[in-house]
Amino acid sequence: MALFDFTKNILAGKPINLHNMGKMKRNFSYIDDIIDGSVTALDKIFNCEIINLGADRSEELEKFVTLIEDNLGKKAMRNYVTMQKGEILESIADLT
Repeated sequence: MALFDFTKNILAGKPINLHNMGKMKRNFSYIDDIIDGSVTALDKIFNCEIINLGADRSEELEKFVTLIEDNLGKKAMRNYVTMQKGEILESIADLT
């Protein structure tokens, strides 16, 4: 969702909110990797096990926005805001 919301706002010249000065870290996954993992899981026999698919690292939102800017060729209007109550500083998939 962040990719689409940020891209839409950057293209429209609208500001984007970056919590915790853009230092929030999120786990981003490539759709092709998730599809490959899902297809691979279909070939295995599981007994009601939970399978977690995701990347093994998290990235700062500031870096994420910079990558979007580089690909769009347009700078974002950043609105740095504090963390909201209950927000998590970093999320990462548990691949153990």
